Amino acid sequence: MAWPKSITHNLGWKTTSLVLATLVWLTLRSGIPSQLKPEDQRTFYRLPITVMTTATDDRVFRVEPATVDVTVAGETGLLAGLHPGDIQVFVDLTSVVDAKGQRRRIQVHTPVGASLIRSVPEEVFVESAPRPAPASMPER
Repeated sequence: MAWPKSITHNLGWKTTSLVLATLVWLTLRSGIPSQLKPEDQRTFYRLPITVMTTATDDRVFRVEPATVDVTVAGETGLLAGLHPGDIQVFVDLTSVVDAKGQRRRIQVHTPVGASLIRSVPEEVFVESAPRPAPASMPER
């Protein structure tokens, strides 16, 4: 049985177009367009900075400035439901031996689906001092 001329004419081009159409369909089906959804941005002002140290570190740290403004991006619904407490801002001082006026980079952890755009400032000034001795309780 012979194939009709309309099927066999330009068979290479027809096969190529079928392969390309399949690849486009698979790409669209894979979810890439959902990743291209427009994102909104939201800024949280004056978030407190947490100091992270080891449990045995008995120094007191002063961080200047003590707050930071954080801008995050994500889907509109996610950003609308975010609260300032959902974003963790900290400065890691676990490896600091002597913090006499050091500049340290701020680290920001955001919930899943939100991404950090920027933090202002990006660095803070850190100083350490020995922990004051606890005041003794008067005896009765």
